[in-house]
Amino acid sequence: MRKWILPVLILCSHCLVFAQTITLVSPKGGETWGLGSPHIVTWNYSGIPDGTPVKMVLFKDGNKIGNIVQNISIGSAGAGSYNWKAGDH
Repeated sequence: MRKWILPVLILCSHCLVFAQTITLVSPKGGETWGLGSPHIVTWNYSGIPDGTPVKMVLFKDGNKIGNIVQNISIGSAGAGSYNWKAGDH
């Protein structure tokens, strides 16, 4: 079975102020997930308006694999999440 080790990057294309932050809560990096297994990616943010569109980028071994999803809402009240099936991008 093919497995993925998942560092995930969340990018905000509308973030222009230096005080804006996005912090990945889960996964923490280094996890090994079976291909096709469902997981919830979660993050916290500050200084960014609720609902701002973001995209998630998948990296494996330091190499960009592809975009997981584009133009999803960053979330609300400082937190966001995305249900992802490992390997989908």
